[in-house]
Amino acid sequence: CSNATSIDLGTGQSFNSSNASTDGPEHADAPCFSFGNDFINLDIWYSYTADKTRTLQWSTCDLAGFDTRLAVYKADADCPVSAEDLLVCKDDGSTCAGFTSNLIFDVVKGESYLLRLGGFNDEADGSGRFDLTEVLRPEAPDNDLCENAVVFSPVSRAAADDGSGRINGT
Repeated sequence: CSNATSIDLGTGQSFNSSNASTDGPEHADAPCFSFGNDFINLDIWYSYTADKTRTLQWSTCDLAGFDTRLAVYKADADCPVSAEDLLVCKDDGSTCAGFTSNLIFDVVKGESYLLRLGGFNDEADGSGRFDLTEVLRPEAPDNDLCENAVVFSPVSRAAADDGSGRINGT
């Protein structure tokens, strides 16, 4: 943890956890780990300092050759981190092959976060890649704000029942 490598946003960032040890805390009460193992084994550490407030995705989804686990710790947590410092974690992304993982978290401009990458068990070491990218929010609809409300006329029950009172839109 104290030797965390500083990273920036980007895709296809290489990592190698061969010969890593496990130095992070156990997360016995974390709902993101299951299968009777509460550790992120053979972990390696990264730090990210947010250049603006936004939402990020950190992913090894389909990019690693072993069962990965990811964790992000609260802004400006000190090493060694505690289980209470956990911001978000993930094991086995629902659309990821080979039990690889991805997670989404919010960052605040100027704050630093510790990111921990490891595996499910002691055989989960090796190399791969990860992506750390911004999650782009969709455009808000035109009538998202009250002052841009769409004029709407209610339909009577009879007109709704016989289909003559159709209103287009959502």
